[in-house]
Amino acid sequence: MDVYCGHSRPSQLLLSSCQNSKHHLSKQVFWIFVKVLMCHFLHKKAIVEQNLIVLQSLLRNMYYLLNRLRIGHSRLIHSYLLSGDDFPTCQSCGIPLTVKHILVECANLWDIREKYFTVSSFADLFNRVDNHTVIDFIKETHCYHQL
Repeated sequence: MDVYCGHSRPSQLLLSSCQNSKHHLSKQVFWIFVKVLMCHFLHKKAIVEQNLIVLQSLLRNMYYLLNRLRIGHSRLIHSYLLSGDDFPTCQSCGIPLTVKHILVECANLWDIREKYFTVSSFADLFNRVDNHTVIDFIKETHCYHQL
């Protein structure tokens, strides 16, 4: 028995060696699978985190824009204060350019405005119209990045 490492026959030694190798190989395959799965999960997690950061940034920008619109303040309209230029006027109407004018009064934007909302006053706009609708209107008027 000592000749074959505690096994009575050489075939048992071979069988034991194969079983150990199979067990060792299955462990290796399992850990390779775990590593591949973890890499895939971490990659997906990174993509989700990147998209979440972009989404949070967009939501923050929308929030700031809506608040600026509610108080009537925007870069487009109030930039004259910093630059020392004259008060901006609407190119189509010739009257002073205000947030209220863009959102409610400008006759040139009437067709676009009608697609999104119909309100009688500036106060009604933020009380009755969904925020996303206001943002979509601003985007279509090409004022989004200027406000």
